[in-house]
Amino acid sequence: SKVLGDFENTLSENLDQSADDGSILVDLDGSELPLVAASSKIKAAFQRAEAAARSDVWVSVVGPVGSGKTAMARFIHQRSHRAELPLVCIDCAVIDSSAIEARLWGTKDSSPLLARANGGTLFLDNIEFLNCDLQHRILSALENGLFESDGNDLATTLDLRLIVASTLAPSDAVENEAFDRSFAHRLQSYIVELPPLHQRTEDIPLLVKLYAQEHCAALGKPFA
Repeated sequence: SKVLGDFENTLSENLDQSADDGSILVDLDGSELPLVAASSKIKAAFQRAEAAARSDVWVSVVGPVGSGKTAMARFIHQRSHRAELPLVCIDCAVIDSSAIEARLWGTKDSSPLLARANGGTLFLDNIEFLNCDLQHRILSALENGLFESDGNDLATTLDLRLIVASTLAPSDAVENEAFDRSFAHRLQSYIVELPPLHQRTEDIPLLVKLYAQEHCAALGKPFA
């Protein structure tokens, strides 16, 4: 099988950056990241992700900071039938919910990101930072398959796949009042859990080698 793993820091390559702070990225290229894994836990996570990619099920990627949640979301998108269409990534921890809502639904001066993601995948990272009202609005748009941009009264058919990432499982996020209950119920249906690096120490040599190869390539130096 293909060598698996996470290489999250290279995600900016082949991405159209739509915000100065890097909070919104649109993958227009669809090329795959080099992925590495040796530990059984991360291999099991990728097997579960591969199964999710074969359907349109909404996916909640759960794991600690630095565990590779963004790389996992991109992996699912790339292995799905939507791979040739955009992957729109929004970091909900970087910009506030009102700004995210304006970008998703657009304004009189900007086109909606929902339209740009249409047919592809919407990835909401750090979803626990998104307010519950906006979570509910996103849920309604996706379940109804329609949305009206805030700068246009015409309804647009919406067909996209939702992936979210969080340090909290959906059930825990509801208890902490970080998730809308209906939203969490949909996300609870398919969870991919990523272990912290200290639980997958077998991967450390492979990750170090991969990072070293990438840095050498960037500097135009041979990798010894």
